[in-house]
Amino acid sequence: MALNPDDECLIAFNVGGPVLYHKRIIGGHIENTEYMVISPDLDVYGEDLVVGVDVASVRFLAPGGGLPVGILAADVYDFDPLTPAERQRLLRDAAVLTQQERGRRGLPVAGGAAPGGGGVGPPGFPPPAPPGLPPGGIVAQALAARVGVNAAPGPPGHAAGAGAGVAGGGLIGAALGALPAPRVWIFSESRGHVVLGDEVNITGYTHQVLGDRGVIEYRGTHVSIRSIIKATVNPDHKGIADNQVDERVCPLHLDSGGRRNYDFRDQVISMTPPRYTDWPIIGPTTVVWLLTYMYKNGGCPNTFHQRWMTDVRLDYSTNGTSEHLLLCRVFEILLSYDGVNLSRCAGAELISRKIQMIHERWKHKLPNFNPINNSNNNSKNQTIMMRTIPICCWGPVRRVAMLVFVLTCRFGWAPNSPRRRWHPKKGAKLVKSVALVEVSLRRRSEEVRGPPRARWISLFGAQPLWWLPVLFSQHDSSA
Repeated sequence: MALNPDDECLIAFNVGGPVLYHKRIIGGHIENTEYMVISPDLDVYGEDLVVGVDVASVRFLAPGGGLPVGILAADVYDFDPLTPAERQRLLRDAAVLTQQERGRRGLPVAGGAAPGGGGVGPPGFPPPAPPGLPPGGIVAQALAARVGVNAAPGPPGHAAGAGAGVAGGGLIGAALGALPAPRVWIFSESRGHVVLGDEVNITGYTHQVLGDRGVIEYRGTHVSIRSIIKATVNPDHKGIADNQVDERVCPLHLDSGGRRNYDFRDQVISMTPPRYTDWPIIGPTTVVWLLTYMYKNGGCPNTFHQRWMTDVRLDYSTNGTSEHLLLCRVFEILLSYDGVNLSRCAGAELISRKIQMIHERWKHKLPNFNPINNSNNNSKNQTIMMRTIPICCWGPVRRVAMLVFVLTCRFGWAPNSPRRRWHPKKGAKLVKSVALVEVSLRRRSEEVRGPPRARWISLFGAQPLWWLPVLFSQHDSSA
């Protein structure tokens, strides 16, 4: 492949640490291995594309724009999406700067060859293609006119058709290379009956297209689409492009020192539950909820673990606590360093459920008033996982009190009575005490678990205060 304007390459610098490739767009050839390039920061300058003291590696993109073998998308400092107009503007600026730099060095401008045989590309790559080709025969000129290739005037005495075999095929080769590659439209998102990456024929559907992106109304749903070169479609997975961005990998973020830096808050806010049709785990997904809960109650998984350990008052010799630390640490590394979108990983869902099982195992160790539980009273994320149920200890007390009350009211029996007969004063006090206990239990139930539910209904009937009419029932104390 020739290093021509609008080509792309990747450069890795000798800075130590993990290898990070910086993408460059070729804007023009200056001299020898020096080119005018466009950086992801939209800066235009000259750069020497050869391995040396500062440059560790120079790689070129595969046909169709795919990354070279062995390079992941997470290891590339890439451009933000550029519109065709923005890209053309940058290329024009780079072309102007290229000619200015060549003129400053006394080199021919307007794409002329450099003295001594012209410039050469980096070692192992062919030199840049000349901007103009000598005219060929009638067929070559007709084909060039068909595809819009302009033939430069040949040197004096150049015969027609003499250039048909030069410069990689001459005019015919340039014309064939200028033919547009077949392209197809694919879905760029999954929604409803649509699966990301499937091919779609937009003919016959209402659609709006701008460049290689667009929106189509497909089966009553508006879905985004994009155009890709048909040759880049993976034959083993129809509709999936080889250079397609993996949504399980987050965009690369660097700090001021050039190191990877992913903010936990930004990562959590950008996550959404997956909508895959082939999700291998049964049940609802909980990763997004759990990470949001960790952020609200600690700021990050590691801090959340320390806070949870303080609340449950356990040490690392207790079953599950060391595992809880390890799993939270895994979440921290995957998010803050590896840049993995956990909401799209099925393995992260299993880790999330294991953490919640540990919480469920030790929920009885949480205090009655937990600052974590009450940090956001309006949040709907409060669940039984991090809540206590102190009302369960009232079960035996409730049964004994109700039994004493029923025996007192129905059979005239009172505790500590030698004759076991009706005592109005003691009975009235006992009735009042039991009623207060019942009301207190109901209020406590509402405070701890919210509004009364079916499982909190009294053990003695559908209506907790069913026994109050007993006070007005007829009873023969002499029986």
